[in-house]
Amino acid sequence: MGTDLKFTDDRELVDLVSGEYLPVAAGSKLVSPERLDQMLQYAQRSNQTFDEKNENYKDTLETRGHFFSVLVRKTEALWDGLSEPTIGKLIYLATYMDKNNCICFDGGWEKTQNVIVRNSKPMTKNDIKELLGVSKPTFYQFWNECIENGAIIETENGIFIPRKMIRFCDNSNVNTSKVRMIKVFKHAVRYMYENTDERSKKSLTHLYRLIPFINLKYNILCENPFEMERENVVPLTAADICEKLGLDRKFHERVVKALKKLSFVDRQGNIRSVITYRWDRKNEEERYWITINPQFYSGYIGEEEMMNMIDDFKFDENELEMYDL
Repeated sequence: MGTDLKFTDDRELVDLVSGEYLPVAAGSKLVSPERLDQMLQYAQRSNQTFDEKNENYKDTLETRGHFFSVLVRKTEALWDGLSEPTIGKLIYLATYMDKNNCICFDGGWEKTQNVIVRNSKPMTKNDIKELLGVSKPTFYQFWNECIENGAIIETENGIFIPRKMIRFCDNSNVNTSKVRMIKVFKHAVRYMYENTDERSKKSLTHLYRLIPFINLKYNILCENPFEMERENVVPLTAADICEKLGLDRKFHERVVKALKKLSFVDRQGNIRSVITYRWDRKNEEERYWITINPQFYSGYIGEEEMMNMIDDFKFDENELEMYDL
């Protein structure tokens, strides 16, 4: 049967290729071939054994490492109620969460009843201060801000980051049709927090606040993150980025140049840029795309797509000078 279907004026469904009229029962749902293929792929993934899923996950671990998910409900700068230094520290602490969102020391992984769990020890407040590597006044400024804004929950069983903000590989009770779960990769976050100065950490936090603007398919910073057709994606300009971050638009070149300087050493030992930008033309006008390295954070990008992208992020100090933006 052909795939070109149309309702006639008499509300009968006809196959335009074969000319066949198709019976449609009341309450039926029509599923396109593309959607059917997606459903079959999902069913196949769901029916995989533990070992099969684990085998498929190895590619992610080798190239990007473990990740957590930031929950995004609106297309606006992330966590407006928190200061930028606090956001940077909070994202870094999220790389130490266990499956219950408790901030813990890294522990060994073990397989229990076909589930991989981390055997780890919860951190105390003093442990967190030492981990962040900040002075006592700076730590308590961070701590009080988190407590006042509900960004950290302190209990007798441990210190937790709320699940409404960040999740460790868990989408239970999340309406994924309304809430995006953006993957943030621990290796890159830790490397940059531990190996950059305070000025660079501020630029890094700009990128965390821009997480809601990441296109789910192309990893481009844009106005329409759900758009699946590349030619219809509306990329954020450098001036747009300043506006989203609450900065004066006149600083646009300075802000994006600072982002371009950010780099990390990936799990294969390669120095990678965090962003890249590419130029093209649309309607006789030049435009550029600011793309995020999917080893840092990403939308819903598969391993094959990710591998095709990462060569664009080879870090080259000679390329730090930008075109006029």
